[in-house]
Amino acid sequence: MVCGFFLDVQLSDDGLGRLLALGLVFGLFTLAVSLGRASTASIKLACPGVGFLSITTPSLAADQDNYCEDWTGVSQPANDLSRAGLELVDLTLANLSGALLIDADLTDANLSGADLIAADLIGAILLGALYDEFTLFPSGNTYDNPPWGLDGGIEPWNAGMIPAPEPSFGLMLIFGAMGLIGLAAMKGGA
Repeated sequence: MVCGFFLDVQLSDDGLGRLLALGLVFGLFTLAVSLGRASTASIKLACPGVGFLSITTPSLAADQDNYCEDWTGVSQPANDLSRAGLELVDLTLANLSGALLIDADLTDANLSGADLIAADLIGAILLGALYDEFTLFPSGNTYDNPPWGLDGGIEPWNAGMIPAPEPSFGLMLIFGAMGLIGLAAMKGGA
């Protein structure tokens, strides 16, 4: 039976806050199980951000759930990751070339700079997955050079993938704001 509720808990920095939040989640989950509304294998807590959690297994594997984990830079070329739960997983700069990602759930995963050359993505869920100008798709091409080698010949954006914002844009905004503040401070002091 699938869990009938979703709980978003804001964890505070102090240990007591974390303990209280964990107690609240455990209490609500225990109540849901006792009422027959959830099973111990069906609960997922809200993920505050892509790759927020530390890794829980030595490597990625087929039929394994690594929800919300940080696998930045992982190198597992040609591995079988069929039906893997990689929802909200950070796979930035990952080497998954030739990997079997058949029916894998990559919902909201970060694939920026990932090497997916010759990866088999048949049936993979790519909704909300981030890619950037350095992501290498199964065909070996980047986003601006078709074909991409995705299931059914579909384009990344039509598969529901999202282009990652360019970091240089954010840096330009920060430096521009700092320059304006500096100019204002110089005018005010002169």
